[in-house]
Amino acid sequence: MKVISTNQELAELCKKANNKPYIALDTEFVSEKTYFPKLCLIQVALPECDESDGSEFIIDTLNPKLKLDNLIPIFQNQKITKVLHSAKQDLEIFHHEFGLIPEPLFDTQIAAMLCGYGSQISYSNLVSEICKVKLDKSQQYSNWSTRPLTGKQMEYAISDVTYLRDIYLAMNEKLLETGRLGWVEELFDELKSTCKNSYNPADAWKKIKMRDVSGKRWSIVHALAEFREIRAQSKNINRRWVLSDQALLELASMKPRTIEDLKRCRFFKAGKDAQKRFNLSLLEVISKAQSNPRQPPHTVGTNKPVNKNKEVTDLLKVYLKYSSEQSGVAEEIISTADELREISQGNINVRPLHGWRMELFGNNALKLCQGKIALTLENSKLTVIELENQ
Repeated sequence: MKVISTNQELAELCKKANNKPYIALDTEFVSEKTYFPKLCLIQVALPECDESDGSEFIIDTLNPKLKLDNLIPIFQNQKITKVLHSAKQDLEIFHHEFGLIPEPLFDTQIAAMLCGYGSQISYSNLVSEICKVKLDKSQQYSNWSTRPLTGKQMEYAISDVTYLRDIYLAMNEKLLETGRLGWVEELFDELKSTCKNSYNPADAWKKIKMRDVSGKRWSIVHALAEFREIRAQSKNINRRWVLSDQALLELASMKPRTIEDLKRCRFFKAGKDAQKRFNLSLLEVISKAQSNPRQPPHTVGTNKPVNKNKEVTDLLKVYLKYSSEQSGVAEEIISTADELREISQGNINVRPLHGWRMELFGNNALKLCQGKIALTLENSKLTVIELENQ
């Protein structure tokens, strides 16, 4: 393991990586006090484990002398697969810091969901399953922004890429054997698209848990969440410091019109004169949201349609579980509950009825809805049978 602390060392690493078929990547960051995560480390492992030459590296991204933009050509090199595990937060950080998503990408957690390892398996469990090694996770919640780092912190950080290489090779081989490389690449594309839009203020309402939200109240929630997101981004502070979810939902329910109304709120603290401008901005946001209400999506709150084909949906849930168990593909990446409901009501413009999902699940899901196949029990095991004259 080598800690990169000079631009010459970083250039040498990039030169080594430039002719490799893949590199393993991970990051360490802190995000408790800021909106955008503070990148503290980038860990890199190259394929060959030649200790005399070095194949594992820790880049201290808090070193002000390092020109991290030197990594961009590596991230953009289409001949080098970038291997990560549970990559969403890492990719969001890379997109914010470098303005790009490293490509081509391979997320071992997503790949594992196509290889029979269930839903969202952890890195440590994969290391245990594939590499037969038990990782020490005692440093998982370290403060990565403190310097100097301890030996245990560096050992923990580098272990996150050490075994990622063997996991990648095992996953890639299994996907090749099962003919599912195209499937996993489609899932990687979905992940990249999500990460590129993860900081969109217009989507901030989706992060808030809410029940039975009517159209007008949802419009206020949407407007306040967007306002909060923009303010948190501009000041780079945690969104909870601008307005907690609890206070936001309270404001959407009470619909205050004046400062005095704000003072009557339980969870929102109107504060003193120093906060007056912020309070007035909130009142303006709430007023505009009521004057020009936005219609919530059909999947939200009281706007969510009644499922008129609940029995069919329930049957599709059973077949989804059966399909998942037979194929070794996790249920959640085949179909969501909302998508099953849409299929039961005749909507064909949903993910399970396109691409590899259609092959794995969609074709028979439609046949089930049309009464062309049935589910039955044989020796206590669920099976699918074709129905005659259908």
